[in-house]
Amino acid sequence: LEERERVHREALSLRAESGYIQYMLQSMPLISLMLFPMACGPDEKPLDTDVPAPPGDFFQGFVPKNVVILHTDTLRWDHTPWYGYGRETFPLLSARSGWVRWERMYSTSGWTAPSTASFFTAQDIHHHGVRMTNDDVGDDLLGPVLGDWYQQQGYATGLVSGNILFLEDSGMTRGWQSATVDDHEPMNASANTAAALNWLDSLPEAQPFILHMQAFDPHAAWYPAEEDQGTYADLSVLPFALTDSSDDQRTGLTRALREVDAAAKQAMLTSIVGLYDEELLGLDRSLEQLLQGLEARGLLTDTLIVFTADHGETLFDRGDTFGHGSSLFEEQHRIPLVFYNPALTDQSVDDCLGSNVDVHPTLLHVMGLPVPDGIDGAPLQEQCRAFTTGSIYRDLNTDGVVIPLQITIQTAEWKLLRDCERRESLYHISSDPGSIRPITDVADAPVEGMRNELDAFMVEVQEKWPDVSCGAGP
Repeated sequence: LEERERVHREALSLRAESGYIQYMLQSMPLISLMLFPMACGPDEKPLDTDVPAPPGDFFQGFVPKNVVILHTDTLRWDHTPWYGYGRETFPLLSARSGWVRWERMYSTSGWTAPSTASFFTAQDIHHHGVRMTNDDVGDDLLGPVLGDWYQQQGYATGLVSGNILFLEDSGMTRGWQSATVDDHEPMNASANTAAALNWLDSLPEAQPFILHMQAFDPHAAWYPAEEDQGTYADLSVLPFALTDSSDDQRTGLTRALREVDAAAKQAMLTSIVGLYDEELLGLDRSLEQLLQGLEARGLLTDTLIVFTADHGETLFDRGDTFGHGSSLFEEQHRIPLVFYNPALTDQSVDDCLGSNVDVHPTLLHVMGLPVPDGIDGAPLQEQCRAFTTGSIYRDLNTDGVVIPLQITIQTAEWKLLRDCERRESLYHISSDPGSIRPITDVADAPVEGMRNELDAFMVEVQEKWPDVSCGAGP
């Protein structure tokens, strides 16, 4: 841990020299930001509350005895076959029939700790209290954890993770009877799969279970399996070694992007995206191995598989920027959600908006278990959301003030982003699914209602955390 901290400090020092941190924490949220007047005109529409009818039982009558959640770190929804990606990144999983895709799903944040806490508690960030890395995820902060709720219903609960945020002293393992964390580098899901199958073998026969597996593979450091290297990436143009640490890879890339010409830069960026996709090929094999393990144990027939992510990743969508935890544009904010069981017929729920706080209430509902009170999530079978919200916070070491780096409200059609200085950008997600082209003509958008909801959201946030401030105004 001391060595990791030393390397991390050196990387931060180099990034500070290059302006990287300033760029990521302050400039990134403003990329593609186009301002429009804050005053609401008489022609502006209120927030559209005419949401679609709930989809009902999209599980087609299937009632699972068990659930396995494949909660992948840093997985972009649009790099998976279920959302139309052009490359084969999950050829083994996608060859199976029985997937139900949820088209419009969003996380509460753009990085692991707050988004996973929302997933575990079915609560928004300002209710469960986890907003930054240095938050102490203790009993008084995280709030009720749904792992405890499953245990009360007689379920065994197992957590397997490749993320260091899930070490026991982080508090993230609360609610899970068994927790295994393998954070070695290179991180891969094969070790997680082996640990998950070992845990299943330890259970009494016929014991119902909830298994949460948090694979780390797509996250930097990028180190695809040897058999996948070169499938989509030209390794000769990379400014780092695959064996380098995450910080060393990012530092090398940041430096190289300042020094190479345009052609070399484009080749480099293309290969980085290729590395990311190659990591997914290895993840696909590991998850297929898990499904085959369930089949061999006679468990798959009664088990619902949930495939989702904590957040996405910026991969040069807006110039030279990469990473996550810096914005709530679609590539970081939107997540995949697909359900699998061999008894299901392939299906897509296209016109219903959901949040990651809704996933566990949905699972409780389909299993016929009670949904607890005091949560923000609701079963997806019973509601389509009018909107979702998201937020990212940063402590810039300025008099202890924590700033909302970016907040957002999302409807089925529109996305409104606001930074700490109340600058806003609006995107028509239906025609611009990557939130690349900001809209200046807001006549057709429910801007007034969206602004009102963001204002109300920030009032709640500041009631929870008086230290969250942008100076003046909410």
